[in-house]
Amino acid sequence: MRELAKHFTHRLFLSATPHNGYPESFTALLEILDPARFARGVAPSQEAQDEVVIRRLKSTITGSDGKPEFPERKVRDLRLEYAEGEIDVHRWFSEFTQARRSRRVKSRRGRAAADLVTLLLKKRLLSSPQAFANTYETYAGALPAAPAVASDEVPEFYDEVWDEEATLDDDELYDFEDEHLRRSASHQERLDPTERELLSRINDWARKHLSAPDTKATRLLDCLGEVCKAGDDWTNERVVVFTEYRDTLHWLQDLLDSRGFGRDRVALLHGGMDIDEREQIRLAFQADPADHPVRVLLATDAAGEGIDLQNHCHRLVNYDIPFNPNKLEQRAGRIDRYGQRHSPEVYNFVPAPTAGDSAFLGEIEFLARVAAKVSQMQTDLGSVNPVLAEGLQRRLAGGTTVGDVETLAQQATARGKKAGEVKAAANVSEQVERLGEQYENSVDELHLHPERIRRVVDTALDLAHQMPLKPRLTAYGNPATEFDVPVMTGEWVRATKNLVAPFTPEGQEPHQRPVTFDPLVAQGRDDVVSAHLSHPLVDMSSRLLRAAADSDRVDLHRVTAVVGPDDLEDMFVAAYAKYTVTGGGSTQLHQEIMAVGGWLDACTGRFRRENLTRTGLILEAALDKGTEE
Repeated sequence: MRELAKHFTHRLFLSATPHNGYPESFTALLEILDPARFARGVAPSQEAQDEVVIRRLKSTITGSDGKPEFPERKVRDLRLEYAEGEIDVHRWFSEFTQARRSRRVKSRRGRAAADLVTLLLKKRLLSSPQAFANTYETYAGALPAAPAVASDEVPEFYDEVWDEEATLDDDELYDFEDEHLRRSASHQERLDPTERELLSRINDWARKHLSAPDTKATRLLDCLGEVCKAGDDWTNERVVVFTEYRDTLHWLQDLLDSRGFGRDRVALLHGGMDIDEREQIRLAFQADPADHPVRVLLATDAAGEGIDLQNHCHRLVNYDIPFNPNKLEQRAGRIDRYGQRHSPEVYNFVPAPTAGDSAFLGEIEFLARVAAKVSQMQTDLGSVNPVLAEGLQRRLAGGTTVGDVETLAQQATARGKKAGEVKAAANVSEQVERLGEQYENSVDELHLHPERIRRVVDTALDLAHQMPLKPRLTAYGNPATEFDVPVMTGEWVRATKNLVAPFTPEGQEPHQRPVTFDPLVAQGRDDVVSAHLSHPLVDMSSRLLRAAADSDRVDLHRVTAVVGPDDLEDMFVAAYAKYTVTGGGSTQLHQEIMAVGGWLDACTGRFRRENLTRTGLILEAALDKGTEE
């Protein structure tokens, strides 16, 4: 990034997580942005930082009408009534954890290995029986045949596991975790009979549920049935379910299939897919439910990062909770983004109040509360992530008490402030209102209204000897707002780029969407294309007309007569001139269009000059509203 920035004078950096918790990293970023003002390792003044860094929170962004642009995100609980046998499974795992830790209390390497193994096995167990069963085989096969040598030397990879894991896709994640599971197993002693028996019991339970839902899966299936189905009919509601593991993904797909959610109703997104396949699934999920039957999207974190899913979905389920809080926010961001018309709902699994009291239920409650807190925190997750992640790891590894979620959140916030967290900008509403007024003034000043832009396109198509736009019929004789673009020839074929609908319902032929020059008509729709100033059709049209003004090779008349909408006292005559200032090497420094004009008496032929301001107003009215008839 530093090398790339050298090639540009003007720089704009956009990021969802501007701060990773380390001041030196943030100041290095500022130095790349503006090396004359900032230096790496030197804390910037708040005044200097405020001049170049702008942070916006969704909750503070409003439209020109003062209403929030983003509906408020809501966190929902999916209550779980665990069966006694399932609670026993997790009690056995706690006993196994404590037994392994106590075997190497005096060995730092043994303790680190035991903690890592515990976390990897527990992550899989909390995800699904399928994920645990596959991991158990890897761990059991990697246990040493001879006792490990006690040592206080802890390999560096133990400290780097979770940071590195956050950067991996699905395939890499499995290989990475399995490799570290095997390496950690070699630093531990062999399982004693009690430990082997405990793990064997858990594995037996997991294998019994390879084709049957556990409590959490049953609750998910019930929830999806309530939302996506109405008796034998399907609703238009959609839900996205996130998990860390592909084993869990396929396990859930099989369970949904057994519940009547056919393969056409459930789509999968995982890191092993090629880009084109992932894009087709995304387009299907974003399409109108009337055009595609998919109702449930099962996705892994690696595949779901950076994609839009908000068009027809506002419900998301965290099937498992990753240790990295950034992943939780990235998940929610798939549906909580611009264009969402409903309040986004994020669901987490929480034990029911009547479920009883056990260490396992406490852990599930803890995970759910962390997920809920992440959804509500108004801080840079990059700076608070290490605190929350460390708290999760210590809690699930059976280590010392880390306090409740609120305590962790307070520690995280304090860390963010100490690290120089980027503060949210104040007075956002006032700024948005002012910028909105500036935008409207610019539209009026430059005459960028829909009908004017259309006239530019119509004129350019005529000059280029292309077929004209075809207005679509409207009700009650209202002016057309949508236009079909004809078949273009030559270089104008580029003007039709991206007009073909990105998703075509099964059994139908690909079709070309109409264009509209009114952004309000296109808002919230994917069946019409907004022909904005940078759209190829408008861009090519405006380029042609600008070039025509300086060329005699284009069939453009230098003189025209316009009948104005108002009665004028005499004939008004005007001429335009282009004023250009150039520098060395013929570099254009400034360009301005100027108009002069006045009144021509039809009887006497005498000319009376008008002032520039009045001339401008008369020409604007004539060109905006006049006709050539």
